[in-house]
Amino acid sequence: MWSAIGGSPIVLSIVAGAVSMASPVWTPMQSVSRDRDAFRLLPHSHCAGQSSCAGLLYPPADRVIVPVSATRSDKPSDKQPTILEGYRLLLAEFDEKNQGHGLDTFRNVVAAQPMTYGLVLSSEAIRHRQEHDAESGRRVRQAAQWLMDNRDLDQDGKPGWGIPQAWDAFADGTENPPHTAYTITTAIVLEGLLEALALEEFWKPAERQEMRKLVTNVQLRWCQELWVEGFGGGFFRYSVRPSDAVFSVNAPAMYLASMVRLLQQHGSTLAEADRALLERRTHALAKAILRTVERRGGLPYWPYTPLPNKLNRKAANDLVHHAYIVWGVEAYRDFAANVTIPWTRKQALQSFDAFWRDGTLGRFGTDDPDVTAAQLQAAPRLWGTGMALAVCARYGSPAQADAVYRELLRQHGPLPKLRLSSAAKVGSAPFYPRHAAHVLLGLAHAAFGENVQATVPR
Repeated sequence: MWSAIGGSPIVLSIVAGAVSMASPVWTPMQSVSRDRDAFRLLPHSHCAGQSSCAGLLYPPADRVIVPVSATRSDKPSDKQPTILEGYRLLLAEFDEKNQGHGLDTFRNVVAAQPMTYGLVLSSEAIRHRQEHDAESGRRVRQAAQWLMDNRDLDQDGKPGWGIPQAWDAFADGTENPPHTAYTITTAIVLEGLLEALALEEFWKPAERQEMRKLVTNVQLRWCQELWVEGFGGGFFRYSVRPSDAVFSVNAPAMYLASMVRLLQQHGSTLAEADRALLERRTHALAKAILRTVERRGGLPYWPYTPLPNKLNRKAANDLVHHAYIVWGVEAYRDFAANVTIPWTRKQALQSFDAFWRDGTLGRFGTDDPDVTAAQLQAAPRLWGTGMALAVCARYGSPAQADAVYRELLRQHGPLPKLRLSSAAKVGSAPFYPRHAAHVLLGLAHAAFGENVQATVPR
């Protein structure tokens, strides 16, 4: 059981306009096997550079999570793989010796991506905790070592992870050079390293100490150098570059998950002043995230970039970014039990209902006035469906994870050569490891995860 951060209770309030809207009702799904090794699809009724915000690597367009209100009438074939079989099929696509290397959608670069390494590391650490097999052990060690060896690819003398491509993140004329460290990439890498550290008997004491020291140093760098006051608390810049001082909620929210995990699992190893700094930043960041929420029918939703910001624009959010935010807030709910979040976990999962239309998952939510008619017709990209699966499997029910998995197979299948979207022709689409690694994480939580349930109203 995780203890709470800090001492006295903290109550966070939000200031946001509510939008009146009837929310879909979640109902139990039928005929879903809950056995991990027999999780079959049983019949039941029911951008990198390609964003609406020009230049955004993670476009505001990818949302998902499985509202059971979005049921489907088509019945999966008996030949479709179970979740466990799907995990093994997809894992084999990641070369064991180069797990994060491959073709990327952004500028069609073929290179090693720290984010992919981080996601594969998380996935295989989760699997290794259950199966203890030699392959997962090798993969965990190789991915962790690569990330530790490549902690400073931009050669600024400080740890952090980014992408190998040059990128103008907000299309404002300030292009960042290759390997600039980004908050979202670093957050996902930290999640992987912390998942690996949770394998307590796996590492030698010196290895654990080195890895934990790296995670701590990265966290302290972000708290000291990338922190910006605002929105009733504060947030981390989108990247280490001062020109990226924009509150893009998804990246700091994902980073929040790694902060609370470090405090709870390794807080006793931190110097008192460092621990106090991390706790202050953790709670202040949570305040900013909750301050910028837009309650719609009582359900949480965030814009991609809340106002005010230097861009003077409020961009619509998408599936993958919505999933990142929910992931971070729900991690904070679990680990910081002395904080009141004004919506339940059930409502957090219901917020994904807006991405389903007529039984089909979409990239954008139906209830965002900033979403255009064309965007409402857009199919989800692979990492959006994958991250939605991860959130459902980690924080929802097997039925919710199963529903997203069905949609994954329908829109992106067949496994293992997953398509970027349903628009790609079956059998001809290239394999994009960074997108597919989000799916691997979702399948890992669905097949091997503990599905920790917080003691909060559901």
